[in-house]
Amino acid sequence: MSNRFYFLQKEDFGGYGIFVEVFTKFSSGKYERYNDPGDENENIESLGYQFDITPGFSVGRKWINKQGFTFELFFGIGRSLLNDSSRVTTGMSLGKKF
Repeated sequence: MSNRFYFLQKEDFGGYGIFVEVFTKFSSGKYERYNDPGDENENIESLGYQFDITPGFSVGRKWINKQGFTFELFFGIGRSLLNDSSRVTTGMSLGKKF
C-alpha cells in the first residue's frame, strides 16, 4: 500500500518526474539463525514464520517515453514495527503503460 506524490507531473502519459512516496509493507516468511558460525558443526536454528509491518518513505524519479515505456530509480527507508529493525532500499523499475 502506498501513496505517491509527483512533482513536475504532466497529464500526457500519467505521473512522471520526481516523486515522494509513503508506503506500508506487510511481510512474513521463514528464517533461520546460525548460532555459532565459527564452529565446525554449525548449529542452525529454524525459527518458523515471522510477520512484520514496515511503514516508510522513498524518493525517486520516473521517466516515460512517447511509446509508454517507463523507467524509475528510487531510494527508500522503512522501520519495522514488530522486530526492531530498519531497512534501506534502492532500486529501479522498467515497465510499459497500456
